[in-house]
Amino acid sequence: MNYIKHLNAVFQKVYSDNRLNTSHISLYMAAFQFWNVSRFSPQFYVNREELCRMSKIGSNRTYQKCMNDLHKWKYLKYTPSHNPFKGSEIKMFIFAPTSAPSSAQTTAQTGSIVMHQAVNRYIKHDKTLKNKPKHAKEVFQFFKSKNFPEQEAAAFLLHYDQSGWLTSNGEEIEYWQAIAKHWMLNSKTADERKKRSTKRSFDDPLKVSNSKNYGEPL
Repeated sequence: MNYIKHLNAVFQKVYSDNRLNTSHISLYMAAFQFWNVSRFSPQFYVNREELCRMSKIGSNRTYQKCMNDLHKWKYLKYTPSHNPFKGSEIKMFIFAPTSAPSSAQTTAQTGSIVMHQAVNRYIKHDKTLKNKPKHAKEVFQFFKSKNFPEQEAAAFLLHYDQSGWLTSNGEEIEYWQAIAKHWMLNSKTADERKKRSTKRSFDDPLKVSNSKNYGEPL
């Protein structure tokens, strides 16, 4: 994907689209930077706080409105995550006309194999850090051994690689396997909580379990 041609096409689209404001544009450019970091993969995961920091948006309400607008106006596809330990998924649409298939289209056709390759290129192979996996396959195999999908492994890798393999308190991770187990536990808890909320039914207070013959005198 030629990102220069893509950005030229985006700016032409922005110029003629009067619905956009500065917050829309800055948020799109922040998402584009994350797309660039992920080697223009068809889907990638983002953190709301990081996107707000990069786009200089200080309000969660503004962020949500602008992201929903960009999704509705076909600038990108946004799939929010209700799990605080799992980033939201974004798919960027390609606007630059190309004669050959784009890299994003090619990646989408090859499926999970190319996703592994994209994550492998993204992970920095620094052997001086013992608190991070030496190879992305190591993480995918670990998640697979715990019966977790590879999408969770990819989200885990991208999240902690963007944070420099530091905890939320800014401390270095000693054992990434322990952090991965904590990630799985929170993801499973969030999914179960979501299922319970969707299956919750209305309990009729007038409904009784026993049968009574109302023809009998009191």
